[in-house]
Amino acid sequence: MILTHLHFDHAGGAVSLNKENTLIPTFPKATYWSNSVHWESAIHPNIKEAPSFIKDNFIPFQETGQLKFIPFSDSEYQFIPGLKIRFLHGHTTGMMLPVINTDNQTFIYCADLIPTIHHLSLSYIIAYDIQPLQTIKERNEIIEEAIINNYVLILEHDVDHACIKLTKNESGKVQAIPYNLKI
Repeated sequence: MILTHLHFDHAGGAVSLNKENTLIPTFPKATYWSNSVHWESAIHPNIKEAPSFIKDNFIPFQETGQLKFIPFSDSEYQFIPGLKIRFLHGHTTGMMLPVINTDNQTFIYCADLIPTIHHLSLSYIIAYDIQPLQTIKERNEIIEEAIINNYVLILEHDVDHACIKLTKNESGKVQAIPYNLKI
Protein backbone atom coordinates (compact mmCIF):
# COMPACT_ATOMS: atom_id res chain seq x y z
CA MET A 1 0.00 0.00 0.00
CA ILE A 2 1.57 3.26 -1.14
CA LEU A 3 0.62 6.09 1.20
CA THR A 4 1.04 9.34 -0.74
CA HIS A 5 1.36 11.12 2.60
CA LEU A 6 0.34 10.51 6.18
CA HIS A 7 -2.26 13.21 6.77
CA PHE A 8 -5.32 11.79 8.54
CA ASP A 9 -7.51 11.79 5.43
CA HIS A 10 -4.96 9.76 3.47
CA ALA A 11 -3.70 7.32 6.09
CA GLY A 12 -6.73 7.00 8.36
CA GLY A 13 -7.98 3.77 6.80
CA ALA A 14 -4.59 2.10 7.03
CA VAL A 15 -5.36 0.87 10.56
CA SER A 16 -8.42 -0.69 12.19
CA LEU A 17 -9.54 -1.67 15.67
CA ASN A 18 -9.36 -5.37 16.46
CA LYS A 19 -11.57 -7.26 18.95
CA GLU A 20 -9.34 -6.15 21.83
CA ASN A 21 -9.77 -2.47 20.83
CA THR A 22 -6.16 -2.27 19.68
CA LEU A 23 -5.16 -0.50 16.49
CA ILE A 24 -3.69 -2.89 13.95
CA PRO A 25 -2.89 -2.58 10.23
CA THR A 26 -6.07 -2.94 8.18
CA PHE A 27 -4.26 -5.22 5.75
CA PRO A 28 -2.18 -7.66 7.84
CA LYS A 29 -0.22 -9.04 4.87
CA ALA A 30 0.44 -5.69 3.15
CA THR A 31 3.60 -3.66 3.06
CA TYR A 32 2.92 0.00 3.83
CA TRP A 33 5.16 2.29 1.79
CA SER A 34 6.20 5.83 2.74
CA ASN A 35 9.59 7.57 2.50
CA SER A 36 12.02 8.56 5.22
CA VAL A 37 11.79 12.31 4.53
CA HIS A 38 8.02 12.35 4.87
CA TRP A 39 8.04 9.91 7.78
CA GLU A 40 10.30 12.24 9.77
CA SER A 41 7.98 15.19 9.10
CA ALA A 42 5.02 13.08 10.28
CA ILE A 43 6.77 11.84 13.43
CA HIS A 44 8.08 15.34 14.26
CA PRO A 45 5.47 17.63 12.67
CA ASN A 46 5.65 21.38 12.44
CA ILE A 47 2.98 23.32 14.32
CA LYS A 48 0.83 23.78 11.20
CA GLU A 49 0.73 20.10 10.29
CA ALA A 50 0.60 18.57 13.78
CA PRO A 51 -3.23 18.23 13.78
CA SER A 52 -3.08 16.46 10.38
CA PHE A 53 -0.59 13.80 11.45
CA ILE A 54 -2.51 11.50 13.79
CA LYS A 55 0.15 8.99 14.81
CA ASP A 56 -2.44 6.29 15.62
CA ASN A 57 -3.06 6.18 11.85
CA PHE A 58 0.47 5.07 10.98
CA ILE A 59 2.52 3.95 14.01
CA PRO A 60 0.78 0.50 14.11
CA PHE A 61 2.25 -0.61 10.79
CA GLN A 62 5.70 0.52 11.92
CA GLU A 63 5.28 -1.52 15.11
CA THR A 64 4.32 -4.67 13.16
CA GLY A 65 7.30 -4.30 10.81
CA GLN A 66 5.06 -3.69 7.80
CA LEU A 67 6.46 -0.19 7.09
CA LYS A 68 9.06 0.21 4.36
CA PHE A 69 10.54 3.30 2.76
CA ILE A 70 10.74 4.10 -0.91
CA PRO A 71 14.18 5.62 -1.53
CA PHE A 72 13.77 9.37 -1.62
CA SER A 73 14.85 11.12 -4.80
CA ASP A 74 14.86 14.65 -6.18
CA SER A 75 13.45 13.19 -9.37
CA GLU A 76 11.22 10.23 -10.09
CA TYR A 77 12.03 6.87 -8.55
CA GLN A 78 11.30 3.68 -10.51
CA PHE A 79 9.45 1.66 -7.88
CA ILE A 80 8.50 -1.34 -10.02
CA PRO A 81 8.07 -1.71 -13.79
CA GLY A 82 5.22 0.56 -14.86
CA LEU A 83 5.16 2.51 -11.59
CA LYS A 84 7.30 5.52 -10.78
CA ILE A 85 7.07 7.70 -7.70
CA ARG A 86 7.44 11.48 -7.92
CA PHE A 87 8.29 13.39 -4.73
CA LEU A 88 6.83 16.82 -3.97
CA HIS A 89 7.13 19.31 -1.11
CA GLY A 90 4.48 22.03 -1.44
CA HIS A 91 1.53 20.32 0.22
CA THR A 92 3.67 18.45 2.74
CA THR A 93 7.33 17.49 2.75
CA GLY A 94 7.97 14.34 0.72
CA MET A 95 4.45 13.73 -0.61
CA MET A 96 4.53 10.97 -3.24
CA LEU A 97 2.64 10.93 -6.53
CA PRO A 98 2.38 7.51 -8.17
CA VAL A 99 2.89 7.68 -11.95
CA ILE A 100 1.38 4.56 -13.51
CA ASN A 101 2.33 3.54 -17.05
CA THR A 102 0.26 1.01 -18.96
CA ASP A 103 0.72 -0.08 -22.56
CA ASN A 104 -1.26 2.86 -23.91
CA GLN A 105 -1.80 5.38 -21.10
CA THR A 106 -0.02 7.17 -18.25
CA PHE A 107 -1.96 7.96 -15.09
CA ILE A 108 -0.85 10.31 -12.33
CA TYR A 109 -2.48 9.91 -8.94
CA CYS A 110 -2.53 13.56 -7.85
CA ALA A 111 -3.16 13.12 -4.09
CA ASP A 112 -3.46 16.66 -2.68
CA LEU A 113 -1.46 18.40 -5.42
CA ILE A 114 -4.62 18.68 -7.52
CA PRO A 115 -7.41 17.49 -5.19
CA THR A 116 -10.28 18.64 -7.47
CA ILE A 117 -10.77 20.19 -10.91
CA HIS A 118 -11.23 23.53 -9.13
CA HIS A 119 -7.53 23.37 -8.24
CA LEU A 120 -6.47 23.41 -11.90
CA SER A 121 -6.34 27.18 -11.49
CA LEU A 122 -2.87 27.89 -10.16
CA SER A 123 -4.18 30.57 -7.83
CA TYR A 124 -6.37 28.12 -5.88
CA ILE A 125 -4.55 26.26 -3.15
CA ILE A 126 -5.70 24.45 -0.04
CA ALA A 127 -5.06 25.75 3.47
CA TYR A 128 -3.13 22.58 4.34
CA ASP A 129 -0.30 23.41 1.89
CA ILE A 130 2.83 24.16 3.91
CA GLN A 131 4.58 25.83 0.98
CA PRO A 132 1.87 27.32 -1.26
CA LEU A 133 4.23 28.77 -3.86
CA GLN A 134 5.98 25.40 -4.17
CA THR A 135 2.56 23.74 -4.61
CA ILE A 136 1.78 26.15 -7.45
CA LYS A 137 5.12 25.41 -9.14
CA GLU A 138 4.68 21.64 -8.77
CA ARG A 139 1.06 21.76 -9.93
CA ASN A 140 1.97 23.83 -13.00
CA GLU A 141 4.67 21.30 -13.94
CA ILE A 142 2.24 18.37 -13.69
CA ILE A 143 -0.49 20.22 -15.60
CA GLU A 144 1.84 21.17 -18.47
CA GLU A 145 3.29 17.66 -18.61
CA ALA A 146 -0.22 16.15 -18.61
CA ILE A 147 -1.32 18.37 -21.49
CA ILE A 148 1.77 17.68 -23.58
CA ASN A 149 1.74 13.92 -22.96
CA ASN A 150 -2.03 13.31 -22.81
CA TYR A 151 -1.85 11.91 -19.26
CA VAL A 152 -4.87 10.97 -17.19
CA LEU A 153 -4.98 12.68 -13.80
CA ILE A 154 -6.66 10.87 -10.91
CA LEU A 155 -8.25 13.36 -8.52
CA GLU A 156 -8.70 11.96 -5.04
CA HIS A 157 -11.04 14.54 -3.54
CA ASP A 158 -13.29 15.36 -6.51
CA VAL A 159 -16.64 13.59 -6.14
CA ASP A 160 -17.72 14.36 -9.71
CA HIS A 161 -14.46 13.97 -11.63
CA ALA A 162 -12.36 10.99 -10.54
CA CYS A 163 -10.25 11.00 -13.71
CA ILE A 164 -9.58 13.74 -16.23
CA LYS A 165 -7.43 14.64 -19.19
CA LEU A 166 -6.39 18.23 -19.80
CA THR A 167 -6.41 20.56 -22.76
CA LYS A 168 -6.11 24.30 -23.30
CA ASN A 169 -8.76 26.39 -25.02
CA GLU A 170 -8.01 29.09 -27.63
CA SER A 171 -7.20 31.63 -24.92
CA GLY A 172 -4.79 29.23 -23.18
CA LYS A 173 -7.03 28.37 -20.22
CA VAL A 174 -6.62 24.82 -18.91
CA GLN A 175 -9.77 22.75 -19.22
CA ALA A 176 -10.64 19.34 -17.82
CA ILE A 177 -12.11 16.59 -19.99
CA PRO A 178 -13.77 13.76 -18.03
CA TYR A 179 -12.07 10.40 -18.54
CA ASN A 180 -13.90 7.15 -17.91
CA LEU A 181 -11.79 4.23 -16.75
CA LYS A 182 -12.68 0.99 -18.46
CA ILE A 183 -12.07 -1.76 -15.95
